[in-house]
Amino acid sequence: MGTGEEEGSLLLKEETEMKNGAFIIDMENHYIPAEALKLVGKTREHDHTIGLKRLPKAYETITDIDITLKWMDDSGIDMAILSTSPFCDNGYHFCRVCNDGYSEIVKKYPHRFKGMIHVYPYDKGRIKDEIKRGVEELGLWGVSAVSSYQEMTIDSPLMDPIYKMAMKYDMPIYIHPTIRTKLPKIDIDSERSSILAVQAFF
Repeated sequence: MGTGEEEGSLLLKEETEMKNGAFIIDMENHYIPAEALKLVGKTREHDHTIGLKRLPKAYETITDIDITLKWMDDSGIDMAILSTSPFCDNGYHFCRVCNDGYSEIVKKYPHRFKGMIHVYPYDKGRIKDEIKRGVEELGLWGVSAVSSYQEMTIDSPLMDPIYKMAMKYDMPIYIHPTIRTKLPKIDIDSERSSILAVQAFF
């Protein structure tokens, strides 16, 4: 026999599934704990203060889990996966505070939210311990990353510790697309010729 709270949560889950006909998950819900947002600023990769100044209402909303829950209920979304990897360049302390905040939300609303772990690839010596803490102490699952950091991309050896820890815990890695690195120059005329040649072939 489960507790009354557990039984109530299961009943709510079943009612939601019956209501929607399917269990709908928002895979990319950008929630930032209020304490973590205080650590957001200008980094080597991006000036996050521009967005903070330009979109103050959006950043006020992004820290309010009650607003997120209402939006989910109004939209028929059963569960959201919390992540905010584009902000990981704010460094180790930001990632750690963000992970702590996600843990609080996941434990408070276990049937509505799952939280991904955030680390910054350039924090080499801290990555494994923070991912271990995220899984074993905080109850988080999966690692959120972006497609490029500074001058590196996701195939860089700097990402290897993240991949190894994900394999160790048999958990996914979610890659958020970003352009934070210099892309290779493309010869437009040569590229156009190649496209025309392919089209002619078919």
